[in-house]
Amino acid sequence: LVIELDIQGRYLVQRAFQYAWDTRLPDDLCVLTSKWLALVKKAVLETKVPRKIDCKKLLVYVDASQSTWGVDIRTPSGTRVCAKGGLFPQPKRDKWTIPRKELLSLIYGRDLLINVWKTVDESMRDQCEALILSDSQINCYRVHKEDQATDMK
Repeated sequence: LVIELDIQGRYLVQRAFQYAWDTRLPDDLCVLTSKWLALVKKAVLETKVPRKIDCKKLLVYVDASQSTWGVDIRTPSGTRVCAKGGLFPQPKRDKWTIPRKELLSLIYGRDLLINVWKTVDESMRDQCEALILSDSQINCYRVHKEDQATDMK
């Protein structure tokens, strides 16, 4: 439930992998890692997880940047249901456009939403609804262009 810290940790590991196993890591990387570890310890102590969350109405936030992607699923009241994210591997990071990465985050968001809805009682699944939010106008158009072509807005 603390995807922000997960992504920071992955980034630090990715930076550390640039050095040989017997090379001393730079001081700035060690300081950043120590600060990150302190934040993780604090999050473990302070993060509260509700016992039960109504997952019939959800907000799905999807986003991507040059190097990362993320999905954050919340209830309308703001309770985080789950989140997932990752770093793009070097070849994809350099080769793919931002809109392509944003489209991938939309796909990951859809897949994560489907997994969340699998936890809802089968008799209630037809009542489930979600609003998927993205700042990628081109991908929102791509997703809805078939509906727009048939006047189903």
